[in-house]
Amino acid sequence: MPKKDNYPLLDISALSSDGQGLGRITSGADSGLVVFVPGALPGERVRIKIGKRSRNYLTAEIVEPIRLLPQASCPHAALCGGCSLARMPYAEQLHWKQDFVSQAMLRTGKLPSHHLEQVLASVIASPDIGCYRNKMEFAFAADKKDGHLLLGQRAFHSHEILATPDCERMPKIVQTICEKVAELCSTALPPSPSDTKGHAFWRFLVVRQGFLPESHTQAFWLLFITSPGKQRERDCVRKVCEQLLAIFPEIACLVHEERKADDQLAVGEKRVLVLGKTGNAQLALPLGGRFFRLDVDSFFQINSQASQILAQQVLSQLSAYAGKNRDLLDLFCGVGAPGLLLADNFRRVLGIEVQALSVACAQTNAQSFHCHNYQAQAGACRKLMASVQKADVLLCDPPRTGLEPETLMAVLKRDELQAICYVSCNPATLARDLLRLSERFQVERIVPLDLFPHTPHVETIVLLSRTKR
Repeated sequence: MPKKDNYPLLDISALSSDGQGLGRITSGADSGLVVFVPGALPGERVRIKIGKRSRNYLTAEIVEPIRLLPQASCPHAALCGGCSLARMPYAEQLHWKQDFVSQAMLRTGKLPSHHLEQVLASVIASPDIGCYRNKMEFAFAADKKDGHLLLGQRAFHSHEILATPDCERMPKIVQTICEKVAELCSTALPPSPSDTKGHAFWRFLVVRQGFLPESHTQAFWLLFITSPGKQRERDCVRKVCEQLLAIFPEIACLVHEERKADDQLAVGEKRVLVLGKTGNAQLALPLGGRFFRLDVDSFFQINSQASQILAQQVLSQLSAYAGKNRDLLDLFCGVGAPGLLLADNFRRVLGIEVQALSVACAQTNAQSFHCHNYQAQAGACRKLMASVQKADVLLCDPPRTGLEPETLMAVLKRDELQAICYVSCNPATLARDLLRLSERFQVERIVPLDLFPHTPHVETIVLLSRTKR
């Protein structure tokens, strides 16, 4: 090993919004520069190897841990990329998530500090920080050691797949199912020696925990995502699914979808097979005292307990703007949650959602809840916003990328809008959009909520009202 002078010591004092440790070089030519260190956490001291250099910052990797926080209870936390903050005490995780939101509002959103102090609430903790997920995504890969098929999660800042048989985020039965899936899939269609970054055919397994729509009995739904195959490969998948149904009574439904795109998205492009007790690929999840139907492909919050708090916050923030003479527009409405919970308080509710399967579920949910004033349309928000009816209140829950420019422009052009409730899983894009919306709206309330314990992600619910002019 070269002289230790070439590997400076670094005290980690802060955390970036993507979960990397931050420290500052204190001597030498790089003195004063901030260093980003994946895998390091505030309070730790590490010896580092400098990698990428920029004018204002450096990136580095750990070559020797000097002082570390105690190990996490999950044995995979040191290598798995799923829970990068697991070694950090939960109270400190909440502290940094509060800071992520605050700094985004100040730096990107340009919200004055005195205004931020008035409107920013303390981050709300997740009721469950252990086995809290109702959905997990796993990836297939060939084991570099013996060539067997692996099914697991990605390593931290890597495409490498790790088996995680003791993962704490879902019930133990999920890991038992995954082990059997890997065994059956490997027997049916073994990996080739060249499948090092992923498998040519087997790609992803999505596991969802929910309830049977009719009986509300708890069960599991499995979604296989493979590369496009011929009839032989499809028959192999069917055989694996039939074997799994025979072995695990806990499984309600298995779905096979194919994805042609050569990327790392666990999203199917073509549905091939649905097997199981339900007759379709639908499950139900609870929210606000109701059970929402959704397709196995549909979006729904993965933290069932914390999502109840999210729904309560949305209802609370919009209560002052509800009315039987007012209309609500729900962008990115998904299967209707939580917009349908507000339907009784408005004259009309219109949802817009790009996924047709989710729109169909939203309409089914509206009928089930006897919400005759609800309608959902399938299509991109940026294309439909200009043509939909006028609305007094807007609810939006966009993806991590935030609102597209065309959608933002359409919102700003709506003179009738009196209030907006913006739900976001990305403080950076949220703050960017709030800066633009500040042309005609002012921030009334910002509530951070931890939907993703042990990760750097944080949900934020923001209420905006029309600026009086």
